Amino acid sequence: MLYTKKGLRPFLLLFLFLTSQTLIAQQKLLEQFLIDDTLMKKVYIAEAETKYNKTIDAFSGNHKKDYYKILGDQWTEIKSLISGTRTLTDGKAHAYLQKIVSKIVASNPELQSLDIRVFFSRDYWPNAYSMGDGTIAINAGLVQYFSTESELAFVLCHELAHYYLKHRDIAIKKYVDTINSKEFQKELKSIANQKYQTNARLDAMLKNFVFDNRKHSRDHESEADEKGLQFFVATGYKTQAVYSVMDILKVADDSILYQPLQLNRVFHFNNFPFNEKWVRTETSIFSKMKTEDQELTPKEIDSLKTHPDCDKRKAYLTPQVERYGYSGKHFIVDSVTFKEIKEKFELEMIEETYRQKQLSRNLYFNLLLLQENKHTDYAVFGILRCLTDIYTLQKSHTLGNYIEVENRYRKPEYNQLLRMLSRLKLNDIASIGKSFIEVHHSRMQQYEEWLHQYHTFLNLTL
Repeated sequence: MLYTKKGLRPFLLLFLFLTSQTLIAQQKLLEQFLIDDTLMKKVYIAEAETKYNKTIDAFSGNHKKDYYKILGDQWTEIKSLISGTRTLTDGKAHAYLQKIVSKIVASNPELQSLDIRVFFSRDYWPNAYSMGDGTIAINAGLVQYFSTESELAFVLCHELAHYYLKHRDIAIKKYVDTINSKEFQKELKSIANQKYQTNARLDAMLKNFVFDNRKHSRDHESEADEKGLQFFVATGYKTQAVYSVMDILKVADDSILYQPLQLNRVFHFNNFPFNEKWVRTETSIFSKMKTEDQELTPKEIDSLKTHPDCDKRKAYLTPQVERYGYSGKHFIVDSVTFKEIKEKFELEMIEETYRQKQLSRNLYFNLLLLQENKHTDYAVFGILRCLTDIYTLQKSHTLGNYIEVENRYRKPEYNQLLRMLSRLKLNDIASIGKSFIEVHHSRMQQYEEWLHQYHTFLNLTL
């Protein structure tokens, strides 16, 4: 038996160490990640800053201070997004995206005077968005759901429609007018003067205000769908993509690209069996979470979804799609590159969660990959890397800063992982890591990154 209650046997540790040293000459890198074009990022930042300054200089309305604050915050967010690792400007992927954008713009004269900056983002959540100044991002997490280039093209047309229709400007004006209205200020003053339930009344007022703005946003979604469809049809892409995109957006908030994670399978070892106590639901926790869930009605919860009611949007667009006819192509620019970047983006978005110090999310994704037998070597390395960090952070009592908190709005299997991480003791983490190494080391020792992580973990836990 290679495993004792204290971990791997000393002679095995020595053997693994000596074996790894003899393999230095044949070490290879685990993954080659995409390299961003830093010059392109600088150009985009300069363009966005110019647009920001022009907008500020041209402003002549009331409530200047409020407008300047909103626009300043937005510019800071845009600059941070583009300059950081979230924005993906790899040469091949970025060039591919620009060809699709160019096709859309060339097919729609209305768009040709707009200053736009479109790029992929490494963010894992399935979304695309227009920042309102011509900056548009398509998340890698959404690209994972696409099966055709036409779906990507329709999403681009939708976001371009938001910009063309000036929805950001309209939303800002509505917000500023509302917070400066007599009614809003009167209610705010009334709340400030009362002695009791101040926070409750303030929360209720802000909640109504948020939901009202979400409704305004939904009106904008319908307008962007209609105008975006017009842009889309002109490109020659397959019109049926409108339906498949709506079907994707309908489930994107509630589903993942993999089978539900089975923790009792991926973290079960012959020498260190999975402990059901790590994930068992406690009545007190469950009751608290249930109470939190009941704070919002089903209608309110629906109003907070990333994507508005897609069935209604689909029904609204159907007569227009039928009028245009079912024609066009699923791929116009490059089907091969589409498939290549979709596969590349899967690891890009997972690695980005680690760069952003989203430790529990990164571990979750890597465990799913391992369970699915996808990018297995990368997943194995990623899991050990997370276990190393978790051990270090738990030892310094700072793990809570890097893992998310369990709640009813998360997927059950992810909640289960979060529950497990909150309960693991140092010796549990050490035993899991050493068992994990024992299973995978013989195959993984060819990789330079694995050997470094392997030595780091063993030195920490010996």
